[in-house]
Amino acid sequence: TYKVSTQISRLLVKDDVLVERVKKRKALKTEVSNLYNIRSKLVHQGKIKVKDIKPFKNLEEAVLKARMIVREINLTLMALLSGNKFEDIIDSVIFS
Repeated sequence: TYKVSTQISRLLVKDDVLVERVKKRKALKTEVSNLYNIRSKLVHQGKIKVKDIKPFKNLEEAVLKARMIVREINLTLMALLSGNKFEDIIDSVIFS
């Protein structure tokens, strides 16, 4: 969960102001972690409890947020790959 949420937040959050970038990355990392925990419980236990979706209004909101994040990841990667800049992807995820 830690690696996935950290890498996603590094890939998606680009802000020129360091303080804002850190705040946005932290918020996205928390959201991704919450979503990943829901996914993990569904996959490994076959069910979730009400407390698992507490960070969200309801399960539908969690699903919509997950879809939005996956869409944003896809668009970001397509944009980076369209310029044949694999190094940019690595830089974006690891060194930003």
